[in-house]
Amino acid sequence: MLGVLLIAALLSVMPVSADGAVHVASQDKGISSSFSFSIPADSTVTLPLSVGDNSIGGPTVAVTSNVPYTVSAFDPMNYGNGAKPSGSAGKMVSLSVSTGSWSSQILTNPLNVQLSTGTKTALSGTAQTIYTGGAGTFSAPLTISQNVLITDSTLPTGYIYGVTMTVSGGAS
Repeated sequence: MLGVLLIAALLSVMPVSADGAVHVASQDKGISSSFSFSIPADSTVTLPLSVGDNSIGGPTVAVTSNVPYTVSAFDPMNYGNGAKPSGSAGKMVSLSVSTGSWSSQILTNPLNVQLSTGTKTALSGTAQTIYTGGAGTFSAPLTISQNVLITDSTLPTGYIYGVTMTVSGGAS
């Protein structure tokens, strides 16, 4: 009887017709959309930097969806002790290892992020789509890359270049 009650709760049952048939219809819009997105929280990726192109595989993004979806990334412009310097959206900035405070050295080029066969996208301060998918299951690591110029500053001991990236997903 529990099974019958569950079905009755999920479906609308139309009145019995004169011939004794029962007509069953789904709820408004049929099947509900379902979207699940995961990425390890607070992942840290160490990207060795040298002059030229540098890249590394980052955390894995997993999506299960029965509707089309997008995955986006952006630089929230904060980490450690306060906001990043003006004009540094999407770029790696010098960061004191001991205090977590931002310094003034900023790499010339923005960090790039790519998910599977999605477009390689320059990180910025606003959310940008890095992958578009259809219904199904998807799992792939982020590819993170940084082009360093010969004119970019070498940092003193106790400082690293850093950037925080927020990755999110949703039904589109």
